[in-house]
Amino acid sequence: MTRAQRNKAQAHKAPPRRMQGLTALPGSGPVRMDLPGGNWIVNVGAWQALLDDGTDQLEAGDFDQAVQTLTKALKSAPAGTPMRSRALWALGTAWAQLEKYDVAYPLHKEAVALEPQRPEYWHNLAMTCLGRHYPVEAEAAWHKCLAVEPGADLRRMALDGLCEVESGRAMRIAASPGLTVEAIRAHEPVFRAGLDAIDRHDFAAAMALFQQSAALDNCHRQSWANLGVALMASGRLDESEVALRRALQIDPAYAFAQSRMRVLEELRLAAPGVGEGGEAGALGRVG
Repeated sequence: MTRAQRNKAQAHKAPPRRMQGLTALPGSGPVRMDLPGGNWIVNVGAWQALLDDGTDQLEAGDFDQAVQTLTKALKSAPAGTPMRSRALWALGTAWAQLEKYDVAYPLHKEAVALEPQRPEYWHNLAMTCLGRHYPVEAEAAWHKCLAVEPGADLRRMALDGLCEVESGRAMRIAASPGLTVEAIRAHEPVFRAGLDAIDRHDFAAAMALFQQSAALDNCHRQSWANLGVALMASGRLDESEVALRRALQIDPAYAFAQSRMRVLEELRLAAPGVGEGGEAGALGRVG
C-alpha cells in the first residue's frame, strides 16, 4: 500500500470537534480532577483548543505541525482519562501519517487500552500495525473494531483491511510452498521478538529468533535481512552475506538488504572486528 493509499484508508484521523465523554467536565477553565494518581488542575478549554488546532492541522495534511501541537495536548491531559486517550489517538495518527509507525504504535495501544469501546481507535491501531508489517495484530485489531459496532464507513474500511490482510497471507502462501496459515500466525511474534532483541543489542538472541522466523516462512525477506544484520553485528560476515543474499533472492529490489550489503563490504575493507558490537547501532534493522 502506498503512502497516498494509506492516508486515504486511515480516514478516521480527526476526533470529533466536541469530544464525547467530556461533557461532565464543568466549564472551560481550570478544573480540579481527583484521579487515582493524585489531583490534577486541568484547563479543559486550553486542552480542547490544542486538540482542535492539532486535528485541524491533521485534516490540512500538516502532519509535522500536528505532531508538535498534539504533543502539547497529550502533556496537558491527565493520565487515565478520556482526554488522554483522545490526545493519544490523534497524536498516534499524526505520526502514522508521517509513516513513523514505531512511534505511533505505543500511542495507539495506550489509546485502545483506555477506551476499548471506540472503534476508530482499533481501526487506526490496525493501520499502524499494517505499516509495521504486523498483519496478524492488524487483523485482530480490525476484528475488535467490528465487535464494538462501528458506523457504516468505518465498518467498510475494517472489512477492506481484513481483505488486504487475507490477500497478503494468500500471496505469502503462494510464494512459499508448504507455508500454512498456522505458520504465518506463529511467525509474527517470533519475528517481533527478534526486532526487540536487536533493539537491545542482544544479537545472540536475535540470531536465534530470526533463524526461527526464517524457518517458519522461508520467503520472508525481513527475517533474512535482520538475520544478516544480527550476524554482521556479531562479526560473522560470511554468514551475514548468505542471509542478505537470501533476502535479495526473494526481492532483488529490497533496498534495506542492498544497503546492508554495502555496509558489509565496507566492514570487510576495514580493520578486523569493526563489525562487532560497538558499530552495531549503525547497522539498523527493518520491521
